[in-house]
Formats: sequence, C-alpha cells, structure tokens
Amino acid sequence: MAAFRYRIVTEWSDEDQAYIARVPALGFTCSADGPTPAKAAKEVMVVAGMFLESMAEDGDPIPPPDVGCKLDKAG
Repeated sequence: MAAFRYRIVTEWSDEDQAYIARVPALGFTCSADGPTPAKAAKEVMVVAGMFLESMAEDGDPIPPPDVGCKLDKAG
C-alpha cells in the first residue's frame, strides 16, 4: 500500500461518543469515526481512497497531497 499523503485531523465528538477523523484536503464529507484516534484515522484512509478513486473516474481534479504531514490529534 502506498503511503497516505494527506493530513488527517482527529477530534473527540461528544455527540457521537467516538473519535472523528477527517481529511481536510478532500472536503468536509471525507470523514470516519472510531473508538480510538488510530482506528478513526485508519477508517478515514479507506474513505479517502474511495473519494480519490471516484474523483479520478469522474475526471475531477485531484487535490495535491499534504506532503510531509503527520497525523494530527485534537481533543
């Protein structure tokens, strides 16, 4: 598997009682949840892969990677 080159932000959600991970470069709807920050991040990488695949198939421009970013943890 290729290295994931987009920044991931994780935050605790009181409303969802779970960690929410998102990929800002891919928009607000590219998110996933999990019981830990690591599991939420792993899930959002799967979602992001589907986003990127769909964008490529539709001929949409692919956002440039956030090269060199590490996993961000908030909350």
